[in-house]
Amino acid sequence: MNDHLKQLIRQGFNGSLPPDGRQELRDLLAQTDDAVLEDVLSGIWMEYEGSVPVKMDIDELMKGLQVTPARTSSRTLRLALRIAASILLPLLLGTSIFYYVKERKWASLAASTINIESKNGGKTNIMLPDGSLVALRSGTALSYPASFGSDKRTVSVKGEAYFEVAKNEEVPFYVVTDLLTIEVLGTTFNVNAYDGADSVATSLVEGAVRLTTHEATPRTVILQPNEKAVYHKTSKKLSISRIDAVQEAAWTRDVLVFKSAKFPDVMKKLEQQYHVTIKMEGDRYNNDTFTGTFGEENIDAILSALKLHYNFSYTKSNGVITVRFK
Repeated sequence: MNDHLKQLIRQGFNGSLPPDGRQELRDLLAQTDDAVLEDVLSGIWMEYEGSVPVKMDIDELMKGLQVTPARTSSRTLRLALRIAASILLPLLLGTSIFYYVKERKWASLAASTINIESKNGGKTNIMLPDGSLVALRSGTALSYPASFGSDKRTVSVKGEAYFEVAKNEEVPFYVVTDLLTIEVLGTTFNVNAYDGADSVATSLVEGAVRLTTHEATPRTVILQPNEKAVYHKTSKKLSISRIDAVQEAAWTRDVLVFKSAKFPDVMKKLEQQYHVTIKMEGDRYNNDTFTGTFGEENIDAILSALKLHYNFSYTKSNGVITVRFK
């Protein structure tokens, strides 16, 4: 098994690990004894040392990953190696660069908080310490501890994220946003909680989630698959509707799907997807709806397509798109 584990890790670092190999690697990391894992990783690091294009000290690595150290940890190197395998390895999967890190500093990661922000115009995939998978939409920030505790797993999100939570009925999983907290045991769902927005939306693909509002008198609702909950900060309204949850998370497949969406909502989605500001001069189409699907087109291609349905022109300047109705 050790040789097979080494092979999967090598494939991860050189970018040749197949999609089904990710799950197999995750399972093996969870099952492998600490001492064995230490031996496997140490051996691989020795193989790569001196033969890779980039070497980076742990201080630089933590800075690059936006890792915020807590206090000095006395945890063992074995725990640190497991953290390296479960957190840093997934971040490097699909790349050809291996970061060689001094072993004596790994322990400081054990009591750290990992802060990751998806770059504008891109999407970031993360594997959490428990094996849960998270897709972050452009401009989304995710924070989580380098090592989950034995009683709960808590992460915080600002932006939009898609979760596939590893099932563990004894250790509940919590997603904290500014307006509400989502509790799950093992499920797949989408969260839309952009910083400064007036609402938070959660769409459930499978499983079940419990939402609790952050109010003086909290309200709690339980979602079933293909249900969407929206909580409005200003009105305090909490609504639940039936939706196509897979369609709600189409952005994880680099697809934008609109179904009877009002024109201003279409513009808002484009702002989030391409991290631009769109200003509309006038409200001519505020009540008009649009249904359509876009793949990996750039924003100019999408606006050109929309112009076939709506009579407008637009200009671009310093990241601001101004839409003028004719």
